[in-house]
Amino acid sequence: MKEFTPIPGTHAVILYRKLERDDYEGWEREYVRIKILDEEGKVAGNIETTAYPDAMRLTNLEARTVEPDGSIVPFQGQPADKLLAKYKGVHWNRKTFAMPDVRVGSIIEYRYTIKWSPDWVYDSEWQVAAYVPTRDADFSLRFANERGVGGITWMYVRIPQDHQPKNVNGVIMLSMHNIPGVEKEDYMPPEEEVRPSVMFTYRDFNPTNADDYWKRESTDWTKRTEEFMGKKKEVQSQVAALTQGVNSPEEKLQKIYAKVQGLEDLTYERERSEKEQQKEKLKPNTNVDDVLKHGYGYFNELSRTYAAMARAAGFDATVIRVADRDYYFHSKDLPNFKRYTDELAIVKLNGKEIFLAPGTPYCPYGLLPWEDTATYGVVLNKDNAVWEKTPDPLPNEAIRERKAQLEMDSDGDLKGDLAVTYQGRDALRERLAEREHDDAQRRKDLEDKIKDWLPTGATVKLKTVDNWTATSNQFVVTAEVTIPGAATATGKRMMLPVSIFPGSDSHPFQHMKRVNPVYFRNPYQEFDLVTVKVPAELQVESLPQEKTVPSPFAGFVQKVSKDGNAFTVDRQMAMKMYFFPTDEYADLRTFLDTVKSAGGEQVVLRAAKK
Repeated sequence: MKEFTPIPGTHAVILYRKLERDDYEGWEREYVRIKILDEEGKVAGNIETTAYPDAMRLTNLEARTVEPDGSIVPFQGQPADKLLAKYKGVHWNRKTFAMPDVRVGSIIEYRYTIKWSPDWVYDSEWQVAAYVPTRDADFSLRFANERGVGGITWMYVRIPQDHQPKNVNGVIMLSMHNIPGVEKEDYMPPEEEVRPSVMFTYRDFNPTNADDYWKRESTDWTKRTEEFMGKKKEVQSQVAALTQGVNSPEEKLQKIYAKVQGLEDLTYERERSEKEQQKEKLKPNTNVDDVLKHGYGYFNELSRTYAAMARAAGFDATVIRVADRDYYFHSKDLPNFKRYTDELAIVKLNGKEIFLAPGTPYCPYGLLPWEDTATYGVVLNKDNAVWEKTPDPLPNEAIRERKAQLEMDSDGDLKGDLAVTYQGRDALRERLAEREHDDAQRRKDLEDKIKDWLPTGATVKLKTVDNWTATSNQFVVTAEVTIPGAATATGKRMMLPVSIFPGSDSHPFQHMKRVNPVYFRNPYQEFDLVTVKVPAELQVESLPQEKTVPSPFAGFVQKVSKDGNAFTVDRQMAMKMYFFPTDEYADLRTFLDTVKSAGGEQVVLRAAKK
């Protein structure tokens, strides 16, 4: 086989895949056979197993490469452990290994088993599509209703109507053929939202319909949450001390927020072993009083604690449980409460609702992390499932501002100071991204990021960095930058590009066509203000004209002005939307190409008149 005719352009193809799972006995087995069709397809020899939690173990791994001449090269190495640290502390494991001697025409085969205690029953999922197309695949699941659960339900998404799972004597089965691969692209939606899959959920009740399911799950969650928030002797005591002498209602809420933010957030810390927990005497929290007494809590516990403290201060406060849109989009048509993982606090002040995320480190009062914006969730209600949407993210809530004062020498080199200010979600993102690193690594990462913005060969030396662990709406970095050969000589003139940040002007959307929608995290704004002082022997001869690029989804303005022997570049860009269907991809790409092109326009310098 030199090509996979049903899906042209394929570099590798899964000839056969078999995934078997037995929840009654506690095991899952996978077998995969892959054909390498061309040089690009050789990357399929880098294998990653299915992800599995700590309570499971992977055994019986066997793998081999069958060469085009029929000779066999067995995998004899040791697979590497890969810890997948999902956002907000959910950790899963995966084995990775590289197949030996992979060539065009090779066939790769591997199999393994994942085991767990049959005393435990886990929800599961068939990820039907892989990253390369699949010719034939068989899936089966023996479910474990005898284990005391009420039943199992399965939901399938992006599965053709004529290929739906069937229950055959307690074994759910599915066979599929010619399955396209999942196309990985920059800024695509969560893979769970584009991949064909079948999700299996065990329940202790049998709902009559989706509304009945959501009502049952929401009211059960409400009962558990209200019980957690119910014991509040410590809450009342600490709120009284915090708000003593404070008259402003909003100041009271901010003081309570600062208190909860100051508690140790276990969700964002590394996993502790059982021995470490015993040594540190970490006790589980059974209510909000425990959270305050222990001085620590997990993400949702901290949100509940804030809501309980706000209530104790006399405010109308509640909790909402939402879908984290970094992983899942909201859909009431997929009755799976486990897709809704993040709890936020809601407080009413002057007739308006304020959504808060006290369980997110460094998140300022009044700001939500991007993944908890523009999503839906259920709020506490003992009678029914009451849905509410979190606020949409706004462009002015995620800002990056760069200001530079530079001097150019007669060789065309630039040198000077750069100040970068992140605001809102951009500041929060920078702090969260570096939370597990030491100061040296943080500084290196910042320098590398700035270097990536600048032309090749530029050097960066950090001068000052804001407090990494502050709960602040702003994060400021200053640096000294040097850009060799920024200007180029052409006869008696020198040419200098308008933008000193060609790295950030570039964008990843180089292909004419797009398979998946474009999914930015949130709308954002970018401001650049760069002043360049030219040497006395030169003067500014001409500047690019002002450029304005209006758009329904974005905006860009570039102005270049001169003052004596200096010129200033003022560039402003706003991305107003964050989700672009594929039929809007061409317009987005054209806009970003225009921004990039504007940055390459030239300032012309010539010898000054004597």
